[in-house]
Amino acid sequence: MAALFALTLIGVGCASGISTGADEPTVEGDLRIVQRLAQQGAFHLAWSPDGRLLAVDSGDGSYAVWDTTSGRKVRELRDKSWGRFGGGVSLAFSGDGKHVIVPADVVNAPRMIGGKRVELGAWNIETGAIDAVLLGPDAPANRIGLRDFAVAGERLAVLYQNNESATPRYLIAVYDTRTWQLIDSWPVDGSRALAFDRTGTLIAVGRSSPYGGDDVGLPHGQIRIYDAASGRLVTMLDGVHQSIVTHLAFVGSNRIVSTASQVDRGFNRTTLRSRQLVDGDPVRIWDLASGNKALSFRVAVDTPYALSSGGGVVALSGTRNRPGRFWVWDTEGPREVGRLSSESTYFTAVAVNPDGRTVAIGNVRLGGEGFEVLVVAIGSTGRM
Repeated sequence: MAALFALTLIGVGCASGISTGADEPTVEGDLRIVQRLAQQGAFHLAWSPDGRLLAVDSGDGSYAVWDTTSGRKVRELRDKSWGRFGGGVSLAFSGDGKHVIVPADVVNAPRMIGGKRVELGAWNIETGAIDAVLLGPDAPANRIGLRDFAVAGERLAVLYQNNESATPRYLIAVYDTRTWQLIDSWPVDGSRALAFDRTGTLIAVGRSSPYGGDDVGLPHGQIRIYDAASGRLVTMLDGVHQSIVTHLAFVGSNRIVSTASQVDRGFNRTTLRSRQLVDGDPVRIWDLASGNKALSFRVAVDTPYALSSGGGVVALSGTRNRPGRFWVWDTEGPREVGRLSSESTYFTAVAVNPDGRTVAIGNVRLGGEGFEVLVVAIGSTGRM
């Protein structure tokens, strides 16, 4: 299927700047806010492999890169062809830390090359140019959806949705981030989340299980693990949640963490009664060798916004009746390290530094009147 994708080289300009500030959330446990980065928005975050630079999807049609050692914004991308208002689907650094992979604006400024739509760009953070673009598969552009993407070392995995038929089809494409050439692609049963283990060996997708029933309490969430080199289905974890798996992240090379929205099945066609919201375990960690649940963190959330892991740490942001809920767990304990809460802001994005010592959190005031990124130390001097 390599012929379905293409590579093109182009260029674009950049800008930079800096400012401060917003409301202080309540901090509990062994966490400490050490930095505030002023933003027009913060809907996706990504750390560079060395843990020094932080990329931000502002959600206003722009991207920024911050040097967290100095607190200075070092690069900004503002171009009508890039950046999605309201935020894209994901954000990631290339394995060498030289590029940030950013989604194109396919709604307000779609670009076509050779009959295929531009879906992703490789933004060079040194020059400010888009060095390469990745094109979607062969299909009408308005029937293709970019669902998620992730980077592991020198590989980029992308999850596409094809809506040409009544039943959506899904496709994983794997690229080499040194050349931006397609390595392989294959069809998958997946609809929501994608994760790439740090060794570039395994790719996971989350979906709604076809075996789940219609009533509250029956298992619905499913995780499928694929070999990144061959596309072979390695294992399938069924009934992992009582709702659709919405976020995934690998913890080391042999465990995966998942979360799902609170169960809400709407209207039961059999009993003709409204079903109730039911709390489940919103964060679960699974052992891939045995398929068994290794850990479970019972934190009731209505909607999980973001999930991230790094250095043995897992972080989650979400809501529970009110805005602004955020938790950090040490999976090697296991224990809850701490939490943040706010009644005036939402925590829209989360990214754990690869070393597990800090975590970045997107913070937006109610009504969208103020945005910032909080950099939070885990432990008194980082992760203990």
